[in-house]
Amino acid sequence: MRRLAALCAALALAPLAPTLAQAASTPLEIEAIDAAKSRKLYLITIEKIAKDRPLAALAYLDDYDRRHKGDPKASLLRADCLMRVDERTAAEQVYRTLLSGGRGKLADVDQGAAWAGLGRVLAARGQWIEAVSALSDAVAKQPVNTAFISDLGYAQMMAGDARGAVFRLRQARELAPQDGVARNNLILALWAAGETREAEQMLQTLPDPDERQELRGQIARRSVGGLTATSPLTEADLKRPLGAGK
Repeated sequence: MRRLAALCAALALAPLAPTLAQAASTPLEIEAIDAAKSRKLYLITIEKIAKDRPLAALAYLDDYDRRHKGDPKASLLRADCLMRVDERTAAEQVYRTLLSGGRGKLADVDQGAAWAGLGRVLAARGQWIEAVSALSDAVAKQPVNTAFISDLGYAQMMAGDARGAVFRLRQARELAPQDGVARNNLILALWAAGETREAEQMLQTLPDPDERQELRGQIARRSVGGLTATSPLTEADLKRPLGAGK
C-alpha cells in the first residue's frame, strides 16, 4: 500500500518538472532550479534575452563567465551582443580571438557564426573585400544558412563583383523563397550586373509601394556612384542582415 501511495505521489509531481524552467523568467531563477542543468539553461536564457536586451545580456554574461570560465559559446554570444550595441572594435577582438582558438575550440556551426559576425564588423567599416573573405568562410561552415549567403552576396556586390553577387543571391532565394532581404538584395545585384529588365520585373512584384520606392532610391544612389567598395554601412543596413529590405 505504501509503495502504491509513493508511486501515485511521484506521478502527480512528474508533470510539474517541465514547468519549472518555463516559469523562470531570468537566468538567475533558471540556475536555482536544477544545478545539473543550470549551465545550459542559463546560456539559452541569456541568448533569448540578447535579442531584445543586449546590454542586460552582457551583464548576465559577466555573471555566467564568473561561474563558468572559458566557455567559447558564451564568448561568441558576447561578441554578438557587443555588435548589437555598436561596440564593433570590442566585438571584432572577441571574434578574432575565438577564430584563432584563443578561447577554446568552437564547433563548426559556431565558427560559421563567428566568421559571419567578423564579416559584418568589416562591412560596417566599408572593408568589403575583407568582408567577402570572412563571409565566404562563414558560408563554408554553414553552406545552407540563407542569412550568411545573402550577406555574402551583398558584400560581393559592394566589393564590385556583381555577377558573383547575383549567383549567391539567387542561391539564397532558392533556399528561402520567402526571405524578403535576399529578394531585395538580388534586385540590387541584378541592377548592378546590368540585368535591369529582370530587376525591374522583380521590383514590380513587390506588394509594398514604400518598399519599392526605397529600393529605387538605393538603385539611384548606386547608379550615380554614391556607394563604392569603400562605403561603410548605414545604421539601417546593420539592423539585419546586410543590405536592403524588410
